[in-house]
Amino acid sequence: MPYSPTSRLWRGVFCLVIMTMLLHLPPTTSAQNSGGVQEFTGSIGKNEDGFYYDLFDLKAGQTIYLYMEALSGDLDPYLYFGNLDFTEVYAEDDDSGGGLNAALEFVVPADGDYSTYVTHIEGTTGDYRYLIGIDAPDVLTGSAAATGDEVAFLYTASKVQEFFGAVAADGTGQYYDMFDLLAGDTLYLYVEAQSDQLDPYLYLGNLDFSEIILEDDDSAGDLNPAMEFTIPEDGDYSIYVSSIEGTSGDYRLLIGLNDPNVLDGTAQVTGDEIAVLYNSAEPAESAGFARVQEFTGSITDSSAEDVSGVYYDLFGLKAGETLYVYVEAASPELDPYVYIGDIDFNEVYIEDDDSGGDLNSAVEFPIPADGDYSILVSHIEGTEGDYRVLIGLDAPDVLNGTAQPTG
Repeated sequence: MPYSPTSRLWRGVFCLVIMTMLLHLPPTTSAQNSGGVQEFTGSIGKNEDGFYYDLFDLKAGQTIYLYMEALSGDLDPYLYFGNLDFTEVYAEDDDSGGGLNAALEFVVPADGDYSTYVTHIEGTTGDYRYLIGIDAPDVLTGSAAATGDEVAFLYTASKVQEFFGAVAADGTGQYYDMFDLLAGDTLYLYVEAQSDQLDPYLYLGNLDFSEIILEDDDSAGDLNPAMEFTIPEDGDYSIYVSSIEGTSGDYRLLIGLNDPNVLDGTAQVTGDEIAVLYNSAEPAESAGFARVQEFTGSITDSSAEDVSGVYYDLFGLKAGETLYVYVEAASPELDPYVYIGDIDFNEVYIEDDDSGGDLNSAVEFPIPADGDYSILVSHIEGTEGDYRVLIGLDAPDVLNGTAQPTG
């Protein structure tokens, strides 16, 4: 059976009603042109059961033509046409477009705003192509060409979630993970300091924070950070709320989808779940805040008995963090060798020749105690040349050389 559209007028709390009404204001006061055809594509059944496409300022007597074609998977499309808030369904179809494709035509009974809902038969998923036309009967066979007219607008429901948290005195913040976000949605974030001693700082990254996408300090005014990000592809993302060094305290976090009022902290919470607080006690591939830095250099062979190479010092590392190092030979004459030791290299903790594959070196080292450490990039005697070194904290992709520098 198909998934039915729900009434959008009274769905959720009162603030959703207000936002729905705002989103449904027509972008223009002019009537829709006859003969216009618009094409959309999308994916259905995995993360979303259906999508609404709104048509504004239609005129009595115009004929709406709809065609939904399955492009992939086992998708069996289903179409509805109704009033703007879908408190009433005027027409629906399963397979009048041939095969499993849906198609319908509907004569507009009165001037006004209307909506269509594209969905699927339960248990089927896949990509689709959707044609919407006004007085364009070729739409029914899928052969109509898009005219460039804006016939309809994809309805994007706003969602807002609120969290309260604290940044510890040692600077430790909180992660908030977001799963199955959809390409095209816009993510809005806002952090408000609730303590005079806190200057919050905000990061957005991929789920394991091997990549930082955006960061912000005070774009919302005063000391409060805010950011806007359009999701480029379906997937999982994460937020990290931290602070400027030396500050700590309580904060309020707003996370919103398709609601720009989040940016100034005025958005109303809708009751939807967008993110979940990351619990560090749960297993994870990377529990820390991943940081990666890249260097390049050159080593010249030396006849001296002492180890020759280049030192890289690391200050203020924390117990429990994991240090990853990868050294890649950029010259065929070099066979690199890497050491990790204390800051003065009075003690060597770990060393490696070729765990990175071929002649490349790679090491993983859990930091045993807060403090300063050092890395020595060296070489096998008799070899020399250029190298690339990746140094990362809580970034295991460093070990195969694929990690991206985070800045």
